[in-house]
Amino acid sequence: MPSEKYKEEENRISEALEMLRKNPKQKIKPLARQFGVDYQRLRRRVLGGTSQLNRRPAHKRLTEDQERAIILWMHDLDDRGIPPTVRMIKNYVDKVLQNMHPGADNPPQLGDRWVYRFLKRLPKEYVKMKQKTIDPSDILLRTRALYRPERYKITPSNIWNFDESGFQIGQGGDEEVVTRYPDALRHVPSSSSRELVSTAEGISAVGNTIPPLLIFTGKVILESWFQYLKEDEWKVTISETGFSNDEIAYDWLKHFNEHTREQAGNNFRLLFMDNHEAHLTSEFLSYCDDYRIIPFAFPWLPFLQYERVHRRAINEKAHLGGYFYDKIDFLADIARVRADALTLRVIRNGFSARGLWPFNPEIIVGPLIEKWDLQEGQELLIYDNEEPDISSSPTNASFSPPTTAYKLQRSITKVDAQLNEISNVIPGIRRSLKKIFDGSLTQAHIKDQQQAQIERLQTLNERKSAQKKIKK
Repeated sequence: MPSEKYKEEENRISEALEMLRKNPKQKIKPLARQFGVDYQRLRRRVLGGTSQLNRRPAHKRLTEDQERAIILWMHDLDDRGIPPTVRMIKNYVDKVLQNMHPGADNPPQLGDRWVYRFLKRLPKEYVKMKQKTIDPSDILLRTRALYRPERYKITPSNIWNFDESGFQIGQGGDEEVVTRYPDALRHVPSSSSRELVSTAEGISAVGNTIPPLLIFTGKVILESWFQYLKEDEWKVTISETGFSNDEIAYDWLKHFNEHTREQAGNNFRLLFMDNHEAHLTSEFLSYCDDYRIIPFAFPWLPFLQYERVHRRAINEKAHLGGYFYDKIDFLADIARVRADALTLRVIRNGFSARGLWPFNPEIIVGPLIEKWDLQEGQELLIYDNEEPDISSSPTNASFSPPTTAYKLQRSITKVDAQLNEISNVIPGIRRSLKKIFDGSLTQAHIKDQQQAQIERLQTLNERKSAQKKIKK
């Protein structure tokens, strides 16, 4: 940790450098005597050396340009109404480190407390704001920004909602019955025999739907389950919990894009959803960017009617002599249940009642603001301010430029070594080059993440093409 004496001398060196910048013809030695600083130290700074105050600690995992890339990524998420969590930041940084160590069997890993130390190191120009988990006024402002016609020109047919509905199959729920034997004991199936099935649905503001994704609890799928399911375009998957996870959410997003891209053309699609972390992975958000999909976290529940209709269908069968309602029954009924629940009227009323189309967010957000509790509670840290200007990297047709952040870092190291061998470098050149290098590295890290996403998509497309050729 630099001493106070060192900091005071650094302030005088900064003043001397500022005077030299205004009058480059000045001699360094008289300038050092004028400000009372060490001549060799001032000379090193004129040649581009760095102060201990700005020097990267030996134990620091990321470079300054890598940290700036992470901050820009955090700003991007914050603009979407989904500020990143600690887990999301850690996962993103792990991928940055992996890209900087290509081919390494054990790339560097972050410690459990790294993210918290990183948040404390944020530059002063980034204001740290404390905010409740769901701030109604923040939802209102962000939703209004999304609906600005001049920004995205989103039409009702391109406004979609994603949500997950969970169903308990196995037995019916409690209902009032009419009987002549009120004291008779009846066998009721145990609630422990219930099993969770989830459906991931996509509906649009004009009433359109896409084929659903059914998520069963378990590790294997049996063909016998689907003997009564006639819909070929429906997707089925499994998870240990019966709910979606990172992979399932990403698969659903590709499924959504497949069924809506042709109708949307080159227009943006707005996708409302909850802010579960499975929807906020870097792969999920990068895919959205690639296909002009704008994800937006908005707490609303359009499928309560869906669950009520399904519960009624279970009770119709399950209450007949303790009838056990299994997966085969569920799949036999789900198409009818879905048709009854997701009618054109229900879907349009759902969007209208929540002010999403026609656009009137005050319908939901207004009452929330009135009831907003101002007492301190569990808080999220959100970082918001103007992004710093980042210089674009130079180009030179005389050599092949580095294509990754790792290669660019190696090139910059070589250039620095060559500059150190030159004794008469013009003052200010080193500082200018450092700005260019830092900006280039920041953009290179962002580009590496985007390139990795493109390669994953290409691999998936090649697999699909190969499967089609085999079928032919």
